[in-house]
Amino acid sequence: ATIFITIFDSGMPMPYGAMRAPVPTEPTTDLYSFTMTPDNTTIMVPGRPKPRLMKVKARVDQDGQGGPDQPGDLVGEVDGIEWGKEGITIAIDRAIP
Repeated sequence: ATIFITIFDSGMPMPYGAMRAPVPTEPTTDLYSFTMTPDNTTIMVPGRPKPRLMKVKARVDQDGQGGPDQPGDLVGEVDGIEWGKEGITIAIDRAIP
């Protein structure tokens, strides 16, 4: 399984950037802690200005394939996040039917 973290300019459908990482194998109360940097994040449209407010989405994908949500994926998101904000908690609270 893979975790995809995707950021969007709040209110826009096209992603600004994304990163991926394997799901940790050790059980923990915090599934995944991350920091998005230019080294680990793919910017979808280079040169696009940074969003002032973002939606941050986390998706646990069983087959590890990028792209749109697929049945069985687990997702959660939080909106209205300012650029550079730390300590964001995203609850993985729904399954894609």
